[in-house]
This record gives sequence, structure tokens and C-alpha cells, in this order.
Amino acid sequence: MVFWHIFLVIFLWIIFYNFYWKRRNLPPGPIPWPFVGSIPLLFWEKPGTGAEIFLRWRKKYGPIYCYWIGEIPIVTVNDYDAMIESFVKNPDVFTGKFTIPKMDKFFRGGTYGIVFTEGELWKEQRRFALQVFRNLGMGRNVIEEKILDEVSGMIECLTTDSQYDVCDLPWRFEVCVGSIINSLLFGYRFEGEKLKEFKFLKKLLSRHMRSIADPYTMMLVQDVDLLKHIFQKTYKKYEENRNHFFGFFNQQIEEHEKEIILDSIDEPTDYVEAFLRIMHENEKKGIKETNY
Repeated sequence: MVFWHIFLVIFLWIIFYNFYWKRRNLPPGPIPWPFVGSIPLLFWEKPGTGAEIFLRWRKKYGPIYCYWIGEIPIVTVNDYDAMIESFVKNPDVFTGKFTIPKMDKFFRGGTYGIVFTEGELWKEQRRFALQVFRNLGMGRNVIEEKILDEVSGMIECLTTDSQYDVCDLPWRFEVCVGSIINSLLFGYRFEGEKLKEFKFLKKLLSRHMRSIADPYTMMLVQDVDLLKHIFQKTYKKYEENRNHFFGFFNQQIEEHEKEIILDSIDEPTDYVEAFLRIMHENEKKGIKETNY
């Protein structure tokens, strides 16, 4: 009898907590399931139609609604005017970033980067990145010339492809855009043997994006240290993606460290070189407390 009383109290508390308590100060939205939130609702959508559920929620709950990934509330602004009012007219209110510290530590060793940081670290990294990209030609004719060079190369390839029955137009565009980005970050474009590298990165990124949308990954991010023992296959896949990504990044950094002259007076030719130089300058000056 006592057991059933305890069970009833726990059951009623779970119902009260999920139906009311944890949602009381948040926008309306679908009622979350205990522990898994709205993940089952997302999981049951037909492949390729995932966006439709957000449109249904917008119609039912309004332009601002809340759904749950496990115990994490996700407030969604699903209206153009509301976005302008929130993020353009009141940007300072929304400069904070949502992060999952344990997942950040697992995937990138901590909360770093312009996208996921805030405060002084974000300001300094953003200011540095904008300055480097301006020096590399962003906002000036220099970057336009680089883009036009890539487009010219793409057109030449398409002209050659037109002689055959099949022309992979998306692939040519992907290589063109990827080369522009890679030249800014690492100083070289994808051509010749480097095309194999691009294919590998594209496949890796596609696989990683699919794994992020996986319901098991959504559960894993709740507490990666604890749940990795339950979702072992998902954890292993995520870990493999991380190792491949950082293997590529570390290789680029090591090659730059071998090839560049850190004390050179010439302008850096890519983002990694600029970053390594400022790290070197801080080290020479004995600056230990730094965001680089």
C-alpha cells in the first residue's frame, strides 16, 4: 500500500512538473514528454518533411513557441517581423549564447569560437576575425577578384563537362564555394589532388549534420558523460566525426607552423597564419592571460 502511495506521488509530480511547472515562464508549445521532451514528435515525422512540424507549431502556438530537446527548452522565433524586433532592434538583449558545457568540452575541448562564445572572449575573437578578413580583401575588390577567379575556373570546368552526357552542376558549385572559403582559412584552393580532400570533408560534414539531427544524439547531448554508456553507437559515431575534423585542422596548423615565418613583416595570407602570428607575438611579450 505504501509503495502505491509513493508511486502515485511520484507520478503526479512528474505530470505536474512537465505539464505546468517547468513551462510556466516560457512561451506556449507542445507538451513535453518526461525526460525526452519533444524528441518523439520530431522522430515520428516522415524523412524530408521535418520542417512541416515547425510550421504546424507556428500555426497552433503563434510566431514564438517553445519545444523541448530532452530537458532543454528551445524557444523558436518563427516570424520575420518578430525576428527584426528581437534580433535587429534589440541586439544587445540577445547576444548571449546557449551552450552545453559537457558537449562543448567533449567535441572541442571547451566553449570556444565566435559562434558559441560571448562576453570579452567573443568580442576579441570577433574583432580579430573581422580585421583579418578585411586584410584578406573582404569588403574590397580583392575578394571580388578571388571570387571571380574561382567562378572563371568553374565555368571552364563546366564547359569541359558539357561535352559529356552528364554534368554534375551542384558538385562544381560546391568546389567553387569550398575553394573560396578554404583559401581564406588555410591559403589554398581545391584542385588536382586536393579535390580528394574536399570530397572527404564534404562527406564528413554531411555525415556529421545527419548525426546532429538524430534523436539519439539529441538525447546524448543532455549529459554526454553519463549517457555515452547507453547510446554507445551514437557516441562512437560522434567521436569519430570529431577526430576526423580535428585531425584535418591539426594537420593544417602543423603545416603552417613548418612553412610560415612568424616574425615576417609581410601580411598574413590566410586566417590560420594570422592567428599563429598573434599567438607568437603574445608569447614574445610574455602575455599569458590571452584569448588566443
